Amino acid sequence: MPELSSSEALSAFTETLKAVFRRIRTDQGMTLDDVARKAAVSRTTVDAISSGKRVVNFYTAMRVLYAIDASMSDIAEIMDAAGRGI
Repeated sequence: MPELSSSEALSAFTETLKAVFRRIRTDQGMTLDDVARKAAVSRTTVDAISSGKRVVNFYTAMRVLYAIDASMSDIAEIMDAAGRGI
């Protein structure tokens, strides 16, 4: 497998995080405000994840994923996509 550029990996991470986040948040019936409160991050940060408009650091992404009860397989999906650049 060819090595990814850092921008390709970051783009894949952001897009997959956005998709997984939206799917789980919707399934959980949580609003963006609910997630922000539970993760102790700003509503702007949660909106950035939901829209994929801004890259968030790994620690913040994990806090938000924990707040929506993401499973280890959900997290693995995000990391795998970043590793493959999809």
